[in-house]
Amino acid sequence: MPVLRIHKENENVTHFLTLTIIEWIDIFTKPKYFKIIIDSLKYCQKHKGLTSLSMVIYG
Repeated sequence: MPVLRIHKENENVTHFLTLTIIEWIDIFTKPKYFKIIIDSLKYCQKHKGLTSLSMVIYG
């Protein structure tokens, strides 16, 4: 998994992030997959300092 490295001068600015899945596989066919994504985002908010202004998860 790649590691995003944000340079010091870009640390406190807003970023727009788009993620896609290999070959556009629909990962939201089962609630457990959706929960994994949401839990991961919540973990990053709590432990990694992620601040989210908005999220759109399209399945």
